Formats: sequence, structure tokens, C-alpha cells
Amino acid sequence: GAQASFSVFIGPLSEAFGGSRGLVSLAYTFNLIASAAVGVVMGTLTDRKGPRLAALLCGLFIGSGFLLASRATHLWQLYLTLGVLCGMGTAGGFIVPTVILSRWFQTQRGLALGLAFTSIGISYMVGPPWAGYLIANLGWRTAYVIIGGIALLLALSMVSFFRLPSDGARTAGPSSVQAGGLSLREALGGSAFWVVFAVWGLQGFAIMAVT
Repeated sequence: GAQASFSVFIGPLSEAFGGSRGLVSLAYTFNLIASAAVGVVMGTLTDRKGPRLAALLCGLFIGSGFLLASRATHLWQLYLTLGVLCGMGTAGGFIVPTVILSRWFQTQRGLALGLAFTSIGISYMVGPPWAGYLIANLGWRTAYVIIGGIALLLALSMVSFFRLPSDGARTAGPSSVQAGGLSLREALGGSAFWVVFAVWGLQGFAIMAVT
């Protein structure tokens, strides 16, 4: 929801910093670049250390990014806070829940993921109007404080629930399901990975450009 609300802030930020909407939107560009770069790190961290640390770091990055953005006085500070810090936080937005749910559910895995990711669609519907209400009534700085505070609160209170199951706790699946899956080298050598990569890239381009 916070990510989807960025465009609602462009007008107020342009007025506050005296920059064009294009210059303000550069923060979102840096956000996407940082998210792409750090996504590999978050994926590796989740594989090696489990999902809790990655989830906590994501929440801390997003929360601190918005809180610091509320104190910004120059555009370059927005680039660092909304761009780099928040981008680092959103890097694990898909990775962490996908890993957790994929480990817990071996049957009806697609249904579990589908139900979980409906929250993204809901956040895109609810986030921008809510952010607009906060801006209109409290100003953009206070709106960023509220959004950042909620992100930090969620990160600190919910991360304990992010755990991987033991072998016996997983939902039973058919014998053909392999818990380990393909290695990275095997996945990169097949066409399925690159088709999924291309599909995600195309839909990301369409959605983020509109946002």
C-alpha cells in the first residue's frame, strides 16, 4: 500500500521542494533499482538464514525510509530515503512470503500463494485513497510518519510468525513433489525460469510505469 501510494505524494512533494514531477519521480526510479539489486541479497539471506531476518530488515528499511523522508529538506534526501532505503525494504516483499508458503504447502500451493497475494491487489485499492486522506488532513510529512511507524510496528510485531516448517509440519503432498527442487544452476539452464523472468519483467514494466 505504501509503495502504491507514491504517486499520490508527487504533487505535494513537487510543491514542497520546488521541483518538477519528473524530478520527484526519480525517487521511485531509484526505489525500483534498489529493490532489484537487493532482491538477490534478500533471496540469498532467506535461503541461508531463514525468512525472519530478511523480513525484519525489510520492515526496518521501509519504516526508517518513510520516517526519514518526513524530515527531508532537499530532493536528494528523498532519493536516498524513499528511493534507496524503501527500495531495499520492498526487495523482500515477494521473496519472503513466497518462500514461507512454498515450504508450508506442498499440496494446493498455488491456492495458498494466490490467497496470500490477493493482499497486494487490496493494498493497491486501499493504499492510495488512504494516503490521500492523510495528506489532505495532516500533510505529507505526517502521512510519511504514520506510514513509516506502521511499517516498523508490523516488522517488529509480526516477524516472529515468519518461520519455516519442520519436515513433519508440512502439508502432505504427492510422492512426486521434491522438497529440494532444482539447484540455481539447473534452473538457470532451463527455459521455464527465463519465461517466468520475462513475464514478471513485462508485467512489472506495465504496472510500475502506470504507478
